[in-house]
Amino acid sequence: MDSTTDWITAIAAVFAALGTVGALIFTARVARSAAASANAANRGLLAAGRPLLLDVPYEHYTDPECEYSWRGEIRKAPIRGQILVDATNGTFVFAVRNVGRGPARIDSFSIALADDGADYSEFAGVVVPAGGDIWLAGDPDANAALVQRLRTVPSPVHGPLPYLFTVAYTDVAGKQRQRLVLGVGTAGQDSALRVLRVEHVSLDD
Repeated sequence: MDSTTDWITAIAAVFAALGTVGALIFTARVARSAAASANAANRGLLAAGRPLLLDVPYEHYTDPECEYSWRGEIRKAPIRGQILVDATNGTFVFAVRNVGRGPARIDSFSIALADDGADYSEFAGVVVPAGGDIWLAGDPDANAALVQRLRTVPSPVHGPLPYLFTVAYTDVAGKQRQRLVLGVGTAGQDSALRVLRVEHVSLDD
């Protein structure tokens, strides 16, 4: 009688143990599924609010002129997307537009000579709302590498692609780092600087 009871008790213990293991496996699977769903939802939210900066088309304003800073003074731009570079002292201004779904926080922007990489950067920390434009203006000092290099090349600088403008930015949460690179130069007989090449890089890849 005792052996029969012991046998039944042992069998019950085995089934109980199997039930516990099964419950643990089920719980682990549920946890993994929940984590995957949460990650997918998080990626969806990030994509929904992802900013995207591009150059502003070169065209005449149909609304009030935009103001930008130029060597300590405020000027008005009759042209949307106008790009200016003073090839003597390196002062520059260009505009970008946020065509993404969320605000973009610009960390820094720079100008460089495409042929040898001499550049000048400024930190920004400004936020561009979705659908908004912003003018980015830089004024290097006389000792900047860019200014020193400009003094050795003919002025004004013309050509198919003499300048590279770069903008490093992210979303407001700082989780989606991106970089916009604009190749800028002149085309044909037109002396106005235009964007001739656009490159966009995700720095999180």
